Amino acid sequence: MTYRIPAERWNDALDALRLVGQKLVSLTTNSSDVTAQVIDLNARIANLQASETALQEIMQQATTISDVLKVQDQLTAVRGDIESMTAQRDHLSNQAALATLTVNFNVPVPATTVASGGWDFGAEVDNALASLVRVGQWVASLLIWLVIVFLPVAIPLLIIFLVALWVARRVSRRRARNPKEPPSWGAPPPDAPSQADADV
Repeated sequence: MTYRIPAERWNDALDALRLVGQKLVSLTTNSSDVTAQVIDLNARIANLQASETALQEIMQQATTISDVLKVQDQLTAVRGDIESMTAQRDHLSNQAALATLTVNFNVPVPATTVASGGWDFGAEVDNALASLVRVGQWVASLLIWLVIVFLPVAIPLLIIFLVALWVARRVSRRRARNPKEPPSWGAPPPDAPSQADADV
């Protein structure tokens, strides 16, 4: 809240506002002296008013339309400067007469509000849904790579492996049916005499 307080009642207003609240958190006071600015503006306004009076006299003595228009333009500019400086002076005078007091009132915050201040149900639901969408996108990307990249490479390799396995089994079965015969390099050696022949 902003208050406009007479300058001579400034301290009284501060004392009264301290009684309104339970705890004063901070207090900052700033002041500026505008006396010099008001004096300067008054002097400039007086000079412009004198110029305006002189221009009005020249206006009365002008005989041609061009002279009248030139003087009229200067009068308009001077009158605008006078009004602008007068408004500035009045504003400074008002600031000097009435001080501006800005007060921030804060109510105590319940502990439950403080505890739940960083949690938002809607935001949590939105984050969970976003995570679910990301998981779905990851699964979809994995399936796309599986169909487009992995299967075209894996299927021919699997066919080659199965054919090689089938050939290896056929070869092993043929070897099992037809055992390898010993080489015939001559007549077989005679059998060793048995014990009965030795006794005879």
